[in-house]
Amino acid sequence: MAVKDYLLMVRLPNLFTIPSNIIVGYITLLSPPNVGLSWSLPLIIISSCLIYAAGIIFNDYFDIETDMREGRLRPLSSGSIRKRAAVLLAFIFLALALVTSAFVGVLSFVVSSAIIIIALLYDYKLKRTKIAAVAMG
Repeated sequence: MAVKDYLLMVRLPNLFTIPSNIIVGYITLLSPPNVGLSWSLPLIIISSCLIYAAGIIFNDYFDIETDMREGRLRPLSSGSIRKRAAVLLAFIFLALALVTSAFVGVLSFVVSSAIIIIALLYDYKLKRTKIAAVAMG
């Protein structure tokens, strides 16, 4: 159980794509007189990265049997990270994401909570249904 396995599990390179998406959305929603970056932007980025990482962990957790059958060498399916450790880390990430989003404000907390619920439902069940694309979006 090496740090490398954990970095592989959360798909570290993918985490670097999140800030650009958040920044574009953030700037798009600002009205012209208020254009400018504030302390809330880094917190939203951190919260989003934590939610993404937790979602990836839960995706691998719920797909472990498929990954083992199809020979995907991911840390959970290969056994290099125990399922219990992965789930614990994912819940820690989600808790930290909610705390971080709460520092931004109530709306940020509510949106983060909704995204977490939808992501967990998607990872657990919705990705195998007709509404998978809507849930992912």
